[in-house]
Amino acid sequence: MHWCRSLLVSLSAAGLVACIILPVPVDHTRGRAVDPKTIAVGVTTKDEVFARVGEPDAIWEDERIVVYGWEHANWLFAALFPNDAGAAYRYSDQLLFVQFDETGRAARADWVERPKEVSFGTLVRNWAKGEPHANP
Repeated sequence: MHWCRSLLVSLSAAGLVACIILPVPVDHTRGRAVDPKTIAVGVTTKDEVFARVGEPDAIWEDERIVVYGWEHANWLFAALFPNDAGAAYRYSDQLLFVQFDETGRAARADWVERPKEVSFGTLVRNWAKGEPHANP
């Protein structure tokens, strides 16, 4: 019985010096989030998109593509230390791609979450080829 108490005390002491990380679900956005529903394919013009949403973050003129980007966090990781606490959001890159036809109307609009291992340039080129990257 004595060894059981010693073990319990030792485990309790170890727990006091260890870090505890708590994942907390959140819905936090950093930057200008753009809802793709604001763009009606075949109807909304480039001028209307710019008036509603503002200047894009990137433009690829050859392919008539504009890109809006922001960061979104679904999780906040709270770290609890014995004498301190901290928190960090887990952000992911969110992008809205809009491609216009020859008449200046939206031909395509997709919201995409950029995988960390894929560069922005590769993602835009693949999207332009018609390879949508579905959200996880």
